Amino acid sequence: CRIRITGDARRIGGADAAIAHGRHASSAILAELGRPAGTPGAADRTGIAVARSLAARPFLDAAFPPGLSSYLPDDATIVCRCEEITAGALRATIRDGATEMNPVRGLLRSGMGACQGRSCAATLARLLAEADPRRPMASAPFRARPPLRPLPLGALAGMTGLDPDLAQVESLDDKPEAIAGEDAHV
Repeated sequence: CRIRITGDARRIGGADAAIAHGRHASSAILAELGRPAGTPGAADRTGIAVARSLAARPFLDAAFPPGLSSYLPDDATIVCRCEEITAGALRATIRDGATEMNPVRGLLRSGMGACQGRSCAATLARLLAEADPRRPMASAPFRARPPLRPLPLGALAGMTGLDPDLAQVESLDDKPEAIAGEDAHV
């Protein structure tokens, strides 16, 4: 049994890459189960689609390095592309007392989009340093919060596959009660 990761949790590539890789992963799973998807060679075609969807990534990474602009942006510039937050909004939040990365994140959602701060974290750190030049640049990045879905421990322990019914957590009512009475840590 394998755990397959697709989308931006695997590699940031955008929606087209996530869809292509999702199709590629499903084709590989079906092939392992002896149920080839559609026509022969479908897995090969989905692999080509993944490579094609990521082909521009090296150019984008070189042309737009994350947060490494040579100057601080003006107030109208969008710093956090995922959440569409401007440098002016970030500066206003900093002026209002947010002096660390994570409080700014909590107030404005900067760094909470699909890239998880890859595009805006360094620029936000520089804006924080701009507000108080005596302070060193923030060394602690955003706390990592990848887009995750709870996975039952039993699915990992057994490694026999994932029962979709077990992965559906709709409330905390399905959590087991403590057997040892009131102390849930026993």
